[in-house]
Amino acid sequence: MRRILARSILVALVALAGATPGWAQEGLTPVNTSLSDTDLDRRIQFLEGRLDASKKHGQYWYWGWLTVNAGSMVGNGIAAGLTGDHDDTVNYATSAVLGAIGTADKLLRPLEARYGADPMRGMATVTREQKIAKLRKGESQLQSNAERADERWSLVNHASGAALATVAGLVVGLWGETGAGIITGVTTLMGSTATILTEPAAPKQDWKDYKAMAGGRADLTKTDIFVSALPDGAKAGIRITW
Repeated sequence: MRRILARSILVALVALAGATPGWAQEGLTPVNTSLSDTDLDRRIQFLEGRLDASKKHGQYWYWGWLTVNAGSMVGNGIAAGLTGDHDDTVNYATSAVLGAIGTADKLLRPLEARYGADPMRGMATVTREQKIAKLRKGESQLQSNAERADERWSLVNHASGAALATVAGLVVGLWGETGAGIITGVTTLMGSTATILTEPAAPKQDWKDYKAMAGGRADLTKTDIFVSALPDGAKAGIRITW
């Protein structure tokens, strides 16, 4: 069993290390664009509308899950310190660690879609150069949001969540009570999946719509990292699509 735990931890670490798929940063309007001021204004208006459309969803998702994870970290941490039962201590402590991991993920990898168009809205548009800079800022924001939205279906993200759930379940099952370990693993997997799938999905389509409106390619280059368990360790692979 301890060998299984070691393998699970290895897979989790490898998966988490590559849990952020990368996209090529392309499609931004060049600084020396020949677009008319009318076209620049039209694109800026489009970007502001689409960015703001996901703002409320992004805020609910970010602050909601941050509260859930932080509350779990604090509440279970206190419970682990107060209980006198060994099995309960293991269970509560593991849940507190999971809450800490979730909290750290939200703080270190925040959801930028919750800002809407605010970062670009405050930029000046007096000169043509300022308009182009504002447009490029909006494009960068929307593309970044689209990249994050695409991660909802990343096998790496779901695999890392499954690996973390397996590790948590094994820790509770081996050092605590077997039934509680199963419950911990299942609930952790459900929570991880729910967190990923409830992220704002619209930005991915918004970016494609913008590319189509701007006359560019609607498809995007991305890199996926895949992780799988082997009898003696783990195997990682990379796939690039365009």
